[in-house]
Amino acid sequence: MNTIPLIFNERKVKRTVIARNDRPHNPEIPVCAVLLNESRNFRDTVLENLVKNTFSSIISIGMAGDDYNIDHTARLFPQVTFIIVQDEVTRGELINIAAEEAAEDYLLVLRDTLKVNAQVLSKGLFERFENEKIFCAAPRLVNNNGQSVPVNYRPLIENKRFSIDIDSAKSGKTIYTFDNIALYAKEKFMLLGGFDYTITSPYWQTLDLCVRSWLWGETTRVYGSFQLYYESETPKEDTTANAAYIRFFLKNIAPVMRNNAVYIPISKFFDFMNRSPFSWLEAKKYFADGRGWVA
Repeated sequence: MNTIPLIFNERKVKRTVIARNDRPHNPEIPVCAVLLNESRNFRDTVLENLVKNTFSSIISIGMAGDDYNIDHTARLFPQVTFIIVQDEVTRGELINIAAEEAAEDYLLVLRDTLKVNAQVLSKGLFERFENEKIFCAAPRLVNNNGQSVPVNYRPLIENKRFSIDIDSAKSGKTIYTFDNIALYAKEKFMLLGGFDYTITSPYWQTLDLCVRSWLWGETTRVYGSFQLYYESETPKEDTTANAAYIRFFLKNIAPVMRNNAVYIPISKFFDFMNRSPFSWLEAKKYFADGRGWVA
């Protein structure tokens, strides 16, 4: 599997890194906790509670232009590495960048819109995940009204058509990590190529990585004992079949496997052209890009 391109190495992104000045106290879990910054309202509280956990490192990452005082925050939390991304990037790229910076073999991706207590990930749950050697562990999620968020996404293939079924199961295999919140095995994440920055829709970008992992035989599982709560409103998923979907389709649905090789047959172009919203020239470019990526 090590021949898969490392997508996040294809584009260099400018960032400022404020390295930690202190080590976390009593680290017990060899996991890098990655906090994606979205809300100034909860950031400091989440960081304060993260520091009380037993992770071996913590990375706080966000976009430049936020109006909070990063130098002041870095002094408040010397155990945390802060990354400020200067370029316009997707959510998935923030996780790619954190994966590049992290020294640990495991990444727990969180958001500062979550309630984070003093033990967000138990040592027992981590050891179970480590022993099962799967790609990803997803949590049960509860919204700020106390209602469960459906997180169990299952692939369906009927009459040669691929679709996603969402149910309310509290555990089991899934093919999607809602809001990217999950514990990832970093080596598998990197070998699978990370999140594709050319897919700008958060939904299709996440589904692209998760379906790719599934096609390569990896497993993502929802653990019933792993539960997190939103402090603010649950994000809405935009599943519109737009240009991002076309990229997803070409990378994951269009390829066929014959003679132990995977490729997109040229003969599929006319069917793709008829189904796509593009002109002939645009469709030809998208199709060629998709064939090149699969090759």
